[in-house]
Parts: sequence; structure tokens; C-alpha cells
Amino acid sequence: MRAAVRLALQTKRRADDLRAQHGEAKQPLKRRKLNIRYSYVGRHNFISYAIRAAKKMNEPAIRQQVKQHWKKLNAEVEKAQAKIGS
Repeated sequence: MRAAVRLALQTKRRADDLRAQHGEAKQPLKRRKLNIRYSYVGRHNFISYAIRAAKKMNEPAIRQQVKQHWKKLNAEVEKAQAKIGS
């Protein structure tokens, strides 16, 4: 997940440089793919699998193990954005 966030920010930085050359404004980070791949929003990833398993087995302990993942994803994005200053 961390590597994907860094890659997304590098891609954004490259796109913003091209936009600046053409006199266009910077755009915010596109988070759709990150959210689909690394959060409960996606359907075929480990987080959504764990949530489905917790529901099916009626076991809240499974859900507790992945509960903080959304916050970790957002924190990683914020940390990376602060590092590059955008």
C-alpha cells in the first residue's frame, strides 16, 4: 500500500509538471484506484474479504483486525503529500 501511494504521488508530480508547462493548474491526487485496491471500498481485496468473512462467521474479532486500515491509508496519503508539499 505504501509503495502504491508513493507511486501515485510520483505520477501526480509528473502530471503536474506537464500541466505547469502548458499553463494549467495542478490537480488533486486521484485516489479512486488506491481506495479500490487498498480499502473496504474495493470488492476483491484482502480488506473486503476479511469483512465478508467476519459477517459470514459472525466473528467481530476479524473485523477488529482490519478496522484501522482506512485510517492508515489516509494517514499514508497525507504523509506523502506533506512530504512533497502539495
